[in-house]
Amino acid sequence: MAAASVQVGFAGSGTVLERLAFPLTQAVEEILRHREDFDEQALHRLEGHRTLLLSLVQEGVPALGDEPGPERVAQQADLLKRWRAAEKGLVATLRRLGDSLHGHVDDVKELEEAVQARVAARVQAATAGTTDTQEELRSFLGLRRAGKRSAEFHAERVLELLDRSKAGDAAGEGRRYSIQRIWNTWFKAGSTGRVGTGVILVPILVGLVSGWAAVAAQNQSTTAFGRTLTGDQPLAELRIFGDPAQVPDYAVPPLGEDHPSNAETLTLGYIRDRMQRSADREDIALLPDHLELTVALLPIDDYVDYQPHSEYDHRIVIDYWDLLEAYQEIRQDIADQYPEVINSATGEIELGQAILPVWLFDDDSYAPGLPLTGEISAGVDSRLGQYYFVATEPVRRNLQDDGSSIPLGSMVAYDLQELGRTMEYNHQVAADVSPQALFWAGAIAGWTGSQAALLVLVAAVQALSQVVGSRAARRQLAVVRDRLNQLALGLDLSRIDMVAVLGGEDGHYGEAAEADQRLYEAALVTAWREVQVLESLPRRQQRGPQWASRVAQMDRLVASLSERDVDVAQRALALLRS
Repeated sequence: MAAASVQVGFAGSGTVLERLAFPLTQAVEEILRHREDFDEQALHRLEGHRTLLLSLVQEGVPALGDEPGPERVAQQADLLKRWRAAEKGLVATLRRLGDSLHGHVDDVKELEEAVQARVAARVQAATAGTTDTQEELRSFLGLRRAGKRSAEFHAERVLELLDRSKAGDAAGEGRRYSIQRIWNTWFKAGSTGRVGTGVILVPILVGLVSGWAAVAAQNQSTTAFGRTLTGDQPLAELRIFGDPAQVPDYAVPPLGEDHPSNAETLTLGYIRDRMQRSADREDIALLPDHLELTVALLPIDDYVDYQPHSEYDHRIVIDYWDLLEAYQEIRQDIADQYPEVINSATGEIELGQAILPVWLFDDDSYAPGLPLTGEISAGVDSRLGQYYFVATEPVRRNLQDDGSSIPLGSMVAYDLQELGRTMEYNHQVAADVSPQALFWAGAIAGWTGSQAALLVLVAAVQALSQVVGSRAARRQLAVVRDRLNQLALGLDLSRIDMVAVLGGEDGHYGEAAEADQRLYEAALVTAWREVQVLESLPRRQQRGPQWASRVAQMDRLVASLSERDVDVAQRALALLRS
């Protein structure tokens, strides 16, 4: 209906032309403020084209009460013809101005996208967000473009190139702008698609690395002796089977001073302390599991027969089968005194219990045997019971020809930690998994976990960004409201400056000044209403990129109106003083 009103000459058609003219004339007005960047003749031509277009806006407002008729239709047809001619002149001038700044173009396609975004943003601001294009209105009016691109496009192109030239003037600013352009390209324009691509690619890379790491770990893993021990359990309880008075004193004083007697070292506190000291200094650890120890003080002649070792003076030899019978007898004797150590049903040592035989000799020497436990020797590298020669060929200690005596409690602590080492290697199982299956299992697990973590991270960042952006947009909206209040207070003075002073001449200049002022006031009303709408929205709707974009558009519009108001006041003052 609005387009038809122009074609048939209805009253009020000026508002349609104002809608067409305002984005273009506002952009041209911003260009005219950059007088230091162009030659005066080019700017004079541009200002003349803008004045002509504004006078056509004024001419397109028929007197109220005029009836449509053939004469009015002819007048409007002639008006649209002159409108096209005015736009054609604007396009030619703007193209020349843009070409003079073309040295600041790095990527033509990216430049065109940026210019189109500026055109859409200006139209949205001028129409309070109802539309971002004027093509439909122009097609109804029969206003074909003066070239491949619209006049608005060429005007915004000049402004975009001006912004880029200003950004590149300072030393190093060109690089900063390029980095900013890359940021805008990759993280703002089309960011949803790129974030989605990242959410897919990053987990895939993490999954592949996880798969390779799993295979590498399998290849490097070993069940053999030599790995770092992890036992951290101290001895839980100590029992003594036999008469501690039978423990002989030192045959040779031990190194150092203030040692307790040999029998006094057979205490839980002393053994724990020696084990902890060794774990702190050496490549040894504490026990891997809960363990209670029974030290069995056994006169050797009461249990087994032995022979001197043929090669080592300090060793003796015990028959293996005799030793097994002696172990059975030892378990029975200990069960009578400590029934919790032996399983009554099987006669075997309970799990979590251990027995350390200490053979006592008539010459006050003694020989610790092999610790006995309830553990079953199993696994790919178990050594429980494999060192039977420790039991059948024990080493006698506390002899007169020893350089120094070692406290019996220290030897018990050492044997316990060696038992703990052996227990850590018990029950080990080598997984029979192919490298391919392990790779894909690790890759899928890594991909799934990293994708979930990345999605949570992206969601958190987007939520935080929306919160921060919304708060900034609300502060920006308050500033826009203050600017509008100032412009409204100075509206009467602006009307006098523009119409009475600058538009006091006859002809096109007077009509252009009136039209310019009407466009300014219409834009002011549009901005005021849009700000009211934005402020009245519920708080839950005052967030997100769409709302922030509307606020930014109003900020740009009001900033441009403020600059126009200052420019008009300065020009009017200069004219009055001349």
